[in-house]
Amino acid sequence: KKICSSKMPFDAWNTFIIIIIKCLNYSIVLLICYTIYGYNYISYIGIKWYKSFMSQLVKIFKHIGQYACILTNIHQRLHMAKQYSNMSNSNNNPKDPFNFEEWLVGLVDGDGTFNVYVYPDKNKGTFTFKISLSKYNAQMLYYIKTKLGVGSVTITSNNSLDKNMITFRIRNTKHLKDIIFPIFDKYPLLTIKRYKYLIFKECVLLSLNSTLTQEEKYRQIRQIYKNKQSEDYISDAWKGLTIEDLNKDKTLVKNIMSKAWLAGFIDAEGCFTYVKKDSTRITHCFAITQKYDQIVLYGIKYLLKINANVIWNKKGFYSLNTTNSRNVEYIIDFFTYNDYFSLFKGVKSFEFTIWRRSYNKHKGDYKKLEQISIWINTIRNKHKY
Repeated sequence: KKICSSKMPFDAWNTFIIIIIKCLNYSIVLLICYTIYGYNYISYIGIKWYKSFMSQLVKIFKHIGQYACILTNIHQRLHMAKQYSNMSNSNNNPKDPFNFEEWLVGLVDGDGTFNVYVYPDKNKGTFTFKISLSKYNAQMLYYIKTKLGVGSVTITSNNSLDKNMITFRIRNTKHLKDIIFPIFDKYPLLTIKRYKYLIFKECVLLSLNSTLTQEEKYRQIRQIYKNKQSEDYISDAWKGLTIEDLNKDKTLVKNIMSKAWLAGFIDAEGCFTYVKKDSTRITHCFAITQKYDQIVLYGIKYLLKINANVIWNKKGFYSLNTTNSRNVEYIIDFFTYNDYFSLFKGVKSFEFTIWRRSYNKHKGDYKKLEQISIWINTIRNKHKY
């Protein structure tokens, strides 16, 4: 049988180097002890160090034995990638295709807002770009703040109705103009938020216009912000394409919806979950819903090659979900590079990794999948109360 060693933590040469380094370390220690304390002491301490050294060597070889020479079709541990018949190579994405700016636009399409507030009796206003998430996902907002180099992260008070939320925001108009606008102009929003962004940008730029008086600025801002987009608004990023156009030529979506954008959007809106089909079967499920932007879900459907249709549910949302094994395997491969790294940056990365691993290792194991599902839901719900 073909032997796979791609998941060895280190190869034989690295192991040899580690052993040599260990030997040198212990030799130096023993030499120092002999110089200071003499032969009698070295006999005692030497035995102790020898035992410790041998114990560590045993651990090293035991660790190697757990990983080396794993058969190709055996998939175990967190980073083992299963080889599927419909995948030409388990490492289809050898390079990190992540683009922070595209990812950020996708995330904002899901969970971002652009707010303009004008004081009723003053020629003054505030302009806020913000992303609000559950405290469960706090690390992602700090990641964004670090990457942008501006903004603030605030935790909602425990006395608030949204006490489980944390928010990243930028109110400085110079930062909005110099840092945020170039990103969203280069990579347009694909949802209805594109309209809100364009209105927001126009208002901010008006507020910075030194040729106008404060009164004139805010008169125009009030007028602009009164305009509301229709519910069937489609972002100009789609270049006039319709759902029918995408259905006729499914490759068109690749020119509009990037992998990094989709990773950001799913970080905000997607769900990697487990569905109980009956009393003996639990399946892996990918799901995503939207109140507007039906075309976005169709774009995701075609980009991820999902068989299921976009449906309008009774709660007033468009939804796309699949439990199809081939779809699940394609999604796993799509968002994985270098065999096990995912494109997601928030808690979704953790959830996706568990989802992927449990599919590779426990598919069809009802009890195990039920335990994993309960465990994940417990972690999610911990920050809701």
